[in-house]
Amino acid sequence: MTSKEKLKEKIDSVYSNLSGHNINRSTKIPNDLVVETYGELTINGYEQLLGDRSWEGYNFYDLGSGVGKVVMYSHLLSDFDKSIGVEFNKDRHNHAKTAQKKLSSKRKTRKTRKTKGKQLVFHKGNMFHKKYFNNNKNSVYFISNLCFTETMNAKLSKYFNKYRANKKYKTTIFSSKRLPELNYKSEETLNAHMTWNDSSNIYKYEL
Repeated sequence: MTSKEKLKEKIDSVYSNLSGHNINRSTKIPNDLVVETYGELTINGYEQLLGDRSWEGYNFYDLGSGVGKVVMYSHLLSDFDKSIGVEFNKDRHNHAKTAQKKLSSKRKTRKTRKTKGKQLVFHKGNMFHKKYFNNNKNSVYFISNLCFTETMNAKLSKYFNKYRANKKYKTTIFSSKRLPELNYKSEETLNAHMTWNDSSNIYKYEL
């Protein structure tokens, strides 16, 4: 079994019986911000986007992280200093925390496992908090925003422009939908494997 297959097996194990599908929507989310549905970037999709380089010295953020699988990929497959998921839906956030506990339990039984100080963090709450943007750290953001309204996506652009554009630290953004009025240095369109499509468009921005 290859190392990738072993990691996939581990992720499947910690997420057994933990799914983001068929969870009731968060009634407190205003309808003008998001039409709440669910889909995920697969492990193959993650490698298509981020798996070909070192990310040492960077933080990883998934804004709208669901049950946290993409955050888990970034923690296990890459060398990010910290992997952070932010999710508003309480049930999905709780699933992410459960998966994290299961991963920690597996590590305790394997004392040779070295985490090298990497951190895995899940926050429940609104993604629109400056601490997720104004962190004085090179950072990568993943945003599965196909179901975000234009109001929501414009607000994301506003936060990136205010807290990250034209700063001394590097910012890379991967989003499923274009971010309007974003002050980016470069934009390119990539393809990645998602749960709903084998080859979905992903927009990559460098700020």
